Amino acid sequence: MEEVAREKRIEELLNEIAEQRDTLAKLLMPAVDPAEISFTAKTPYKVACYRQGLLWRANELSRSGYASLARGDAIAGNVLARALVEVAAAMGHLHRLLQRQVEGGLEANFDETVMQLLLGSRNDEAMPQAVNVMAMLKGADKDAPGLLGQYEQLCEVAHPNWDGTCGAFSTVDREQILTHFGTETDRYKVRVLIGLHSVAGALAGVLHWQKKVSDLIPVITSLCEQDISSRSG
Repeated sequence: MEEVAREKRIEELLNEIAEQRDTLAKLLMPAVDPAEISFTAKTPYKVACYRQGLLWRANELSRSGYASLARGDAIAGNVLARALVEVAAAMGHLHRLLQRQVEGGLEANFDETVMQLLLGSRNDEAMPQAVNVMAMLKGADKDAPGLLGQYEQLCEVAHPNWDGTCGAFSTVDREQILTHFGTETDRYKVRVLIGLHSVAGALAGVLHWQKKVSDLIPVITSLCEQDISSRSG
């Protein structure tokens, strides 16, 4: 009975993710035109580009994660789900950054902060310093409690720890003193379910926060244009 219930839930989650991915696909743009945002303010254009970059990344990760988990490839699916949770956290971070400008006024380093998101790197010293993903995840966890715990659970599978190696693939036969390996263990199948829950949750976060970012871009554009006008006047 437990196996039947699990298979039913897997089918429900696959259908939910397919619907989410259809919604996400409609948000993908082949180009971002700065003239459609502002003729004077550049920062809102950079925000729109970063939002699109996150959406395209979410699209690819969710497509591959869905395919892996639909095949029953639990470990690959969990690794992709982990990366997708990071995208959700980054979109939430972008929303909080914009909301802060709206509530408290434009920060002096607002454009510099956006550039960290758009061009950030941890390896190239010629590029802006990337924002730490754990800072994004901790911030997102305040808005969506449980997100950080979900991420940490996925990390255990993504890393070559027990959860992602012997814990997933092995069962111990104590009578025969053997360790059997394969993907038919209950623990492995549970990880398929965990991966699907994580993909669905991460996509929900991406879609939620991207809408808030999209709604704030015109407001941010107005603030940036007013700031440019006041400084040039």
